[in-house]
Formats: sequence, structure tokens, C-alpha cells
Amino acid sequence: MSKNFINELPSKSAFKVGLLSGLAVAFVIGFFILLGLVVDKDDNGDDSNGLSAANSLVTIAKELGGNSKKLNKCIKADKFANKVASDSRSGQDAGARGTPYNVILSGDLKVVIPGALPYSQIQEMLDTIMAGGTPENNDPNLNIEGIKDGDRVLGDKDAPITIVEYSDLDCPYCKRFHGTMHQVIDNYDNVNWVFRHFPLPQLHPDATNKAKTAECVGDVAGEDKFWEFIDVLSKE
Repeated sequence: MSKNFINELPSKSAFKVGLLSGLAVAFVIGFFILLGLVVDKDDNGDDSNGLSAANSLVTIAKELGGNSKKLNKCIKADKFANKVASDSRSGQDAGARGTPYNVILSGDLKVVIPGALPYSQIQEMLDTIMAGGTPENNDPNLNIEGIKDGDRVLGDKDAPITIVEYSDLDCPYCKRFHGTMHQVIDNYDNVNWVFRHFPLPQLHPDATNKAKTAECVGDVAGEDKFWEFIDVLSKE
């Protein structure tokens, strides 16, 4: 709009045109300032008015260093629903009917750990295996796989002994056994621990959500954070 055009307008019209032009400029400037604030908030993962403010699981994950925006996106997309369901099916195929359900794998041995046994009994089983013996509860026909793609593994993946655990993150016995498994890993460098989800929603309605959130934490923040996250849940 040229200056000459405005000068040719009646004074009232010129005033209105000038006022509207000024408002338009102010609106555009304000829009870009607001856009910059929104982009900056997103880049920092600050979604305090979204799921992260209401979801205590995301709050825990954020305290461990997870990006709340990315976690929220993963959770809302239900990204790991299939993995949790797959873990559960494999647990059923392996004979799991409750939790915790654990199987020691070493060579042809498939030794079922019946329930949340204390560390001393797990130690006895492992020492028997390492001495070339066969513990009770060995079932060579058990339908269970060792480490596979997508598994969460603590310890040396190439260790000769694997303990596969099917667990419900709300199960009180699983929480107790969680500490036992950490003792095993701390004391046996030839053992690794595979954690698979086996939520029991009929007993623990939020267990499936916790399992999927744990997987999102691992996906967004890394394998170590997955284990840190379930460590925190095991102490609740």
C-alpha cells in the first residue's frame, strides 16, 4: 500500500486504514513469537499440560532422563502392544500360568524355577549346572526360546547360561524376585537375564500399561533406562 494512496484518502478513512495495517503487523509479529515459544517447548520435551503431567509412569521415566514428549508419543501410539502380547503368548507356550515364571537355559537343559525362590536355591541350581549336573524341574521338551531379537537382556548376551523371566510388573512376588535376579547377575558373570512381559490384567489391571511404558522407556532412552525403570517399579 503506497504512501500516496493513503494521503489521498479522507482523514477518517486514512486513520482506519493505518490502524488496521498496524494491527495486522502486530498480529503477524505476535504469531511468530508464539510459534517460537511452541517450537522451543517441543524441542525440550516439555509437555506439562499433556500426558506427562497426569501419567506417573512418564514422570518416573522423565526423572530417569527420558524425553517426555517422545515417551508420550510412543505410549499414545501403543507402539509396543504387539511385543507385550507376543511375550505373553510365548510365556503361555513355555508353560507360564502365573508369575514370576523363570526358566534356566544351558545347553539342552531347561530348568523351571518354581515361583519366587530365594537366592540360595537359585544359587544351588546354577552351581549344579556348572558342575555338569541336572537340577530338578528340568524339562527338555519345554517350548521356550533363548535370546531373540527385541529381548531385554541384562548381563553378557554370550553367557552360557540364560535365565528367562516372564514377569508382571505389578506382581508382588515378581517384585521380590526382581532383587533376587539382580543378586544372580551380580554374582555370576556367566549368566544373563532375559526379561519378558507376562501381565495378568485380571489381577493387576495396570500391568499391561506398565509393560508397554517400560518398553517405550527402553526405546526412547536406551536399554539401561529400561532396567532402571523396572527397578523403580519393583520397589513400589
